[in-house]
Amino acid sequence: MAISPWSRGTIVIIALVAVSAATYVAIALAAPASDVTTAPRADSPQQVDDKPDMPATSEELIAAALKAGENTYEESLLPRAFINYGDLRVEPHFRNPIEMSSAIGRARRVAMASPVQASSASQPHWENRLVPGTNVRIWIIGTQRDLDRYELMVKNVWGVFKNFFPYPMPDDGTKDSDINVDDAIDFYFVRFDTIDPRLPACQGNSVDLELCTLGADAGVTHEAPPALGNTSSGFALINIDYPPNVIYDTIAHELAHVAQCQYALDEMKPMWFKESTATWVAYKVMKQLGEVPSVAYEWLKHSGSSPIFARRPAAPLTEFFETLHLTLGMPWNQYGSWLFFYYLSMEKGDGIVRSIWQKAAQTPGADGIKAIKEVIPLDYHFPRFTVRNWNQDSVPNQYKTQDDTFTPGLKPGSTRTIDESGPYIKELHGGTLALAADYYLFKFQAATRKVTFNKLPTESNAHVWAIKKIGTEWKEPEDWTGEEYKDFCRDWQDEDLTNLVIIVSNSDLTAPLQRESKVRIIADAVGCQYVKGWAKATLHVKDDIQDVRYTSSRVNLIFRPRDPAYQDMEGNTQYDLMPALVTWTAAGTVHDCTISGQILVTIPSFLNQPVDPSRPAYGYFNVVGMFTGGGDYHSIEVSAVNPEAAFTKTCPGDPPTVTKHFFPGTYLLNIPWQANSYDGDKIVYKGNKQYDQGKLHDFMKLLPPGTQLPQIALDALSRTLSATGSSLYTWEWELRPLTSPQTGGP
Repeated sequence: MAISPWSRGTIVIIALVAVSAATYVAIALAAPASDVTTAPRADSPQQVDDKPDMPATSEELIAAALKAGENTYEESLLPRAFINYGDLRVEPHFRNPIEMSSAIGRARRVAMASPVQASSASQPHWENRLVPGTNVRIWIIGTQRDLDRYELMVKNVWGVFKNFFPYPMPDDGTKDSDINVDDAIDFYFVRFDTIDPRLPACQGNSVDLELCTLGADAGVTHEAPPALGNTSSGFALINIDYPPNVIYDTIAHELAHVAQCQYALDEMKPMWFKESTATWVAYKVMKQLGEVPSVAYEWLKHSGSSPIFARRPAAPLTEFFETLHLTLGMPWNQYGSWLFFYYLSMEKGDGIVRSIWQKAAQTPGADGIKAIKEVIPLDYHFPRFTVRNWNQDSVPNQYKTQDDTFTPGLKPGSTRTIDESGPYIKELHGGTLALAADYYLFKFQAATRKVTFNKLPTESNAHVWAIKKIGTEWKEPEDWTGEEYKDFCRDWQDEDLTNLVIIVSNSDLTAPLQRESKVRIIADAVGCQYVKGWAKATLHVKDDIQDVRYTSSRVNLIFRPRDPAYQDMEGNTQYDLMPALVTWTAAGTVHDCTISGQILVTIPSFLNQPVDPSRPAYGYFNVVGMFTGGGDYHSIEVSAVNPEAAFTKTCPGDPPTVTKHFFPGTYLLNIPWQANSYDGDKIVYKGNKQYDQGKLHDFMKLLPPGTQLPQIALDALSRTLSATGSSLYTWEWELRPLTSPQTGGP
């Protein structure tokens, strides 16, 4: 039968108990801990907040007894000595469970060398009762009255538990047993040093305290018969040395672990999957019961006052928001990973965790994260989970949206902040770990006038999201995974990028991103001067059979400079047209038919792409500077054709015949060369040209003055342009560099 440990705070397997095949097996695990610090003195300042009060220190308990006259000063010396030396013989009513965790750790190490000898004459008496309306039997060393408070807690937890996870399988208890009398799930409410009453290894004469007591753990679950393949029931121990809200939470957490035993699991099902989902169940139960789920919150951010994290004898604990750059579910964040399942439940409903566990049990080899991938598209959800973890007002549907007590102010602790004067090029380091995210916050100073985002080709599991702050306003997150270039001209009001958050995440299950998979942020002190203006055109087609004039609207044009990597002609500045809309109007005749109507042409933007004349609609603008030999001119090409649109052709008849007439032209502008103009010291790109595309002489007028073509080229053009009739273009345009934040029309 498989071994499945279930313990709040589990990291390292300490002992494996070998027993006969007729009995069950279990392992106990050491709990992770926060940094060990000196226990507070009675006169030390204590933090005051709305978290549960810390239990009184042993020194405080002894001092209170002395003040109340319950013992003398001389009588108080012995328990003080026991406390100072970590001696477990300190009387129970002077014990502080947190302080005693160190003492029990030392006692355990001694016990490993010299096992405790158990005496049958000193076996404790357990009181028990079945909690009405549940299948849970509760136990305590004490009286029936001592069970009252825990009965109500168990009953309340059981009542809402089914909303989030299935109830556990009954166990195989018998009336002949002293500590397992029926098929109910057994919960034993114990002190930190109580010996486990059920684990076989804890029933002999030699007792390993590391295995057989809770110590600083809030609870533990062990498997229990009946065993059906890899499924089983279980029982739990609950540490009553903690405050009520921790006990409440632990009951729900351990009940989830017992319920997990019914699934066909094995050692390959990772502990993080068990612990994170049990923590999520406890969180949901506490919320539905109207309790603040402070334990779940503590795994995200330690408040400094929670007793469960105050002093632990094992390795330091970390906070989930401090480990977002590390692989999800690793030992340092296996409990805090409950937040991932909270995200999923926000998106998919509370049944999602149940569905994932069912998939994990049904699918061979589908451990925790693989089962998640079977149920939901991880490539879609994991990047969005990492964005939600930014957890600031710019993120819609935050955790606090559905949970008004969610800890405020949480944000990724590993965020790298870049707050430097430009110009600079920053290459984000690459190598993001599997199921992790790296966070970057750029703060752009006033001297930075242009910001460019550049993403080199990356693996399919690499995701890049961005959150922009334009001026003083944060915008909603955007998925830039498919973007190669984005730039922002800060001279424009709607592109005044003051802050930028970049979140690089990796949805692969095991492999980090390649170090070559980089994102670059370029801060430039030179702003980008867009060019803005207008253009209009007329095409007059006239020959023996037709006389039609096609007139464009006056079109607003904005040209954006290409990114530096695509400015590949020295001395030239190349621009791409931003989206534009052209209306062509036709009027005239073909034979005895009338041509009329309008068509619309939408010109898309092809940023940083080579000019492709096969496209029906595009725009390109190039400026040659004065410092280039023969320079100080510009060229423009704007094609404006919609192959699907047609004018109306109406021919006489009774009734008249109405058919389609397609636009025979191509260009809103086609200017190979035009000298630049100046308005004072301001450059202006403008002109007025005519070109009859059937006339060689007109074509030559489009070229720079004095251009000489080889004779072979002239001959070829003569044959091409020797058509009869006329197709006369008339083009007008005026463009100016846009250096102010205006965004309206010209």
